[in-house]
Amino acid sequence: MIVNNHVSQAVWCCSPDDGNGWFDDTYFDVIKWKRSLDFMTRHAKQNWPAATAHSLRNELRIVNLATHDTYGWSRWYDEMTDAAAIVNAADPDALVIYSGLNYDHKLNPITAKLPLSETDPRFFDLADFDYADKIVFELHTYDNWMTNCTFFQSKLCSRGFHALDMSAENYLGVYAQCLKDFTGDKRIGAASRIEGPIGWLQ
Repeated sequence: MIVNNHVSQAVWCCSPDDGNGWFDDTYFDVIKWKRSLDFMTRHAKQNWPAATAHSLRNELRIVNLATHDTYGWSRWYDEMTDAAAIVNAADPDALVIYSGLNYDHKLNPITAKLPLSETDPRFFDLADFDYADKIVFELHTYDNWMTNCTFFQSKLCSRGFHALDMSAENYLGVYAQCLKDFTGDKRIGAASRIEGPIGWLQ
């Protein structure tokens, strides 16, 4: 079971103006968010034996408020690593799931171990975290127009799904990664297009 923090105000997710998209958005109080992660992690550990992982936040994205000015990997790094440390302290056995930017369609430069930005030379290094063996990166994709698997794999790699290509020159190292939210044409209705093993998605 994954305890997944989707939104701060209970609404259908997700849009740039729902007040839940980025740190300090209308309903996204960072202090309360971190406090809730601590509470839910401890609650899950004590009451839900099947709870093995905590997803820190669903689909971080650009928003239509002034908080947009802080949107980027630097703020992501500061808030997400702090939140992950809180979850790990509350339950050292739990997996901690990091989502990326742009509705979780991007994990670069995190999984490529590249600088966070042109002005921020920091990079995500597993060696910096005592709970590195508990870190999981998740990526979402809603590219239901793609029909070429090779092209699809290439697009996922370019967005940070480097688990598909361990030969890449730049990658974070050995870590867990999942493609957690994905759809095909007409979502479930198109599942019939997939026949047999999914190959590299297995």
